[in-house]
Amino acid sequence: MRGDEANQSTRDTHALPVSTLDPPSLVLNTLRRFGLATIGDVLDLDLDQLSRTRGVGCTKVDALHAMRKRAVAISHYGAGHYPEYHPSLLDDLAAAGIDLD
Repeated sequence: MRGDEANQSTRDTHALPVSTLDPPSLVLNTLRRFGLATIGDVLDLDLDQLSRTRGVGCTKVDALHAMRKRAVAISHYGAGHYPEYHPSLLDDLAAAGIDLD
């Protein structure tokens, strides 16, 4: 039974709207253009293929990659229960040689 509940939770999470990921305004038109409406859509997105698409540059691909990281976290922890990712803080700690594990 627990497996069924986990599968249902995953399906529910993947059906959450992409707005749950707090997309930057930079990628809003790209999300609409490619029909990315749910977290599942973002998880299924082929960033390599998208990066070769006219009008989608490195900055947009980086923003979509960050969104995918948040989508993975939400998929794993559930919406509202996942740890925030602060790249600048983590990058600073790593540069200082501080191990978080």
